[in-house]
Amino acid sequence: MVALSELGRLSAGLLCAGILGMVFMLVYLRACDWADWGLMTARARSRVAVVRRQLPALAAGSIGLAGLGLLLGLVDLIGVAQ
Repeated sequence: MVALSELGRLSAGLLCAGILGMVFMLVYLRACDWADWGLMTARARSRVAVVRRQLPALAAGSIGLAGLGLLLGLVDLIGVAQ
């Protein structure tokens, strides 16, 4: 088993958080497509609308976290190789 450095653990955590955020958004969008909107209250529909408006910003944040994790992982690999 490979022991990760602090930077390696941080990069793995950021990468996992970014990927999980994107998976959550895809599942949420799929659930919205399958939902029966007629059975929801107006309050629930408005909450869903708010979250759907914020999805592009959340996707950008998740991609940013995953990218930062990937970048830190590469920096860690380069540092270990030297």
